[in-house]
Amino acid sequence: MNEFKVLPNLEANYKKMRFYTLAFIVFCIIVTGLALVYSYMQVQEGKRNIYVLDKSGSMMLAIKQDAKISRPIEAREHVRRFHDLLLTLTPDDKAINDNLNSAIAMADNSAYVYYSDLAEKNYYQRIVNNDVVQTVLCDSIQVNMDTYPYSWRFYGKQRITRASVLVVRNFVSEGGLVDVVRSDNNPSGFMLTNFKVLDNSEIKSETRRTFGR
Repeated sequence: MNEFKVLPNLEANYKKMRFYTLAFIVFCIIVTGLALVYSYMQVQEGKRNIYVLDKSGSMMLAIKQDAKISRPIEAREHVRRFHDLLLTLTPDDKAINDNLNSAIAMADNSAYVYYSDLAEKNYYQRIVNNDVVQTVLCDSIQVNMDTYPYSWRFYGKQRITRASVLVVRNFVSEGGLVDVVRSDNNPSGFMLTNFKVLDNSEIKSETRRTFGR
């Protein structure tokens, strides 16, 4: 009689053991799967990280972004920076030359042609002699990265401030972009090409209040 009682107990214990074993196996599979997923994510994240040496020799972490995302941003910044350097002028010979040299270095000969044309008309000398301040405001920049060479169009306003007059002009230009080797002077790795001004018409001219009036 006792033998018949032992058999059901053994069978029940075996079922429990099998259940716990299966549960443990499932648990191990889940943990292993999560570990593999985490490891894969870490590897993918590591591919986005690059380490560079700064001037002091220290390691710096830099993020390597998807070129499809970062390249158009760099292109617009290159165009914006070029116009900022080319069109921001103060009555200071050195400041003008520094800005113009930096702008010309970002582009092909078309930028130098633009500069030479204004220089021949003594435009920059008049800026200095008459204490004129010229600035540019970027409204928008359109860049087409679907074809190569890339193309762009700049929309902005040019403000020319004289002692008694403020003149605001449209400044719409276009051109191309080609890839070049990155450098300290050209971190974006672009060269602007075929720079051409499409619209530089006057929007308004207003008299400024002078001190004492």
